Amino acid sequence: MEKKTKFPVFAIIMLCIGVGLILFGIIAPSKMFSGNNTYVVELDRSGFDDMKLRITLNTNEEINSTITALVHEDEFYIIVKKVEDGVYKGSASIDRDEYFMSRESDVMIKVSDVGGNAIKFRQDTEFGSSSGKIVLTILPIFFGVFITLLGLILGLTIKNRHNIKNAFNSTLNTVAGAVGTIRQAIVPSQEDAEKYCDYCGCFNDLKEHKCAHCGAPLKKK
Repeated sequence: MEKKTKFPVFAIIMLCIGVGLILFGIIAPSKMFSGNNTYVVELDRSGFDDMKLRITLNTNEEINSTITALVHEDEFYIIVKKVEDGVYKGSASIDRDEYFMSRESDVMIKVSDVGGNAIKFRQDTEFGSSSGKIVLTILPIFFGVFITLLGLILGLTIKNRHNIKNAFNSTLNTVAGAVGTIRQAIVPSQEDAEKYCDYCGCFNDLKEHKCAHCGAPLKKK
């Protein structure tokens, strides 16, 4: 009885790593980019009208939807809306001439919870950005899918290598047989290229009509 080949251990490890990376890309970014009481500032200087001051908040707390942005001690009230779990966004128009040279780091905010208690936020230019979240989502999922498929293919190939080998050998034998049949049809054997004498049993050249040994009439075998 032929012993069955088990699924290789290294392929199982690759599958676990691949699935782990996929889950990391799905779960981790949303956890890392929310709930840490940070904010990101964007000053949009495009266009010819007033500048746009955009604020993105990352927090899991229930906050008052009206926050205060301070640009060089000047206060602007911004209404933020929840766009996804732990992420709030809002914007306000500010004077282009007065604040054109301002930097994102010059903007401070005041946030309070629904009870009016102040919540401390810190400005973050890296983990709060959507580009960082996209990178941490796409790369792990991409490599996870690649490693998972590679492990699955290698594992199945090794597990079924005997069947693959038998199928390959069977194909080679079939091709070899077909080649032999074609060769035999194209190049006749020596026996088929001679005439056989029914009387004395000797072979004669194909061009001969009488046996060179006994003189009997010849016919092709």
